[in-house]
Formats: sequence, C-alpha cells, structure tokens
Amino acid sequence: MHMLDFGKVAATFADTLSGAAVRIHPHPDSRSRAIAAAADAPDRWHAQLLGYQRLPAEEFLIAQPVALTIELAALISRDGVRTTCGECGEEISNEREVIDTGRILCRACAGQIYYVSERGSACGGVLAGLPAAIAATT
Repeated sequence: MHMLDFGKVAATFADTLSGAAVRIHPHPDSRSRAIAAAADAPDRWHAQLLGYQRLPAEEFLIAQPVALTIELAALISRDGVRTTCGECGEEISNEREVIDTGRILCRACAGQIYYVSERGSACGGVLAGLPAAIAATT
C-alpha cells in the first residue's frame, strides 16, 4: 500500500500484472443520496450509515480508469526484499531504506520522522531533525 495525502477520500487500485488502474471516489451527491435512502433514520448520522448500506455501490461511488504517473515497480518493490535498519534494528521492507554515509537506515532513523513514541523517542531514539516544538514535548 502506498498512501499520498491529498485531503480527499479516494483510492486507486492497480493490477500488478497488467498495470491497469482504477480510481474510486465518492459521488458528489453521495451524502444526500444516502440520507434519502434512509428517510426513516432518527438523525442525519444514522441516515448516512443506513443509506450507504442500502444503496448499491454505483449510487455513491465513482470508479474511473486512470493511468499511474508513478512507476508501479517503485510502489510494489520486489517479493522478499528486506533489510534491517543499522540504527534501530527494525526490519525495512519494499526497498524503503535510506543509505546515509554507507549505513542502511529506516526512514525514521534517517530523519524522515512522522511520530514520537510515548517514551519520548522516535525510531531508535533518534530525535535529530525534529522541530524544536515537538522535541520539547518529548
């Protein structure tokens, strides 16, 4: 799985053999259609919950064929390709490692950190590269 956050609710699926891809996203009228399909619901939230269950997928989702702009091979890597981070020791899959001055590192230990653990450290205890405001809370 490869995630890019564009602030949208959509998913693109690719056939790894043919390279064919389809993007699925909500129909612009999906909420109102769901509410109309469950007019008996006690409130809007429940109407959407029930409406999406009652409607056929074609009524609230749009599927369109697309062409990927990213090489499929770069997204899926190769079967069985794994290595170990030289800093934290965690396994790295799918060729996502970073080589830094000859050392194999996971992206977090290489400074591409997106989280800090409750004990105040990022992967392998590396806090280098964190903004001061975040580091101060650890």
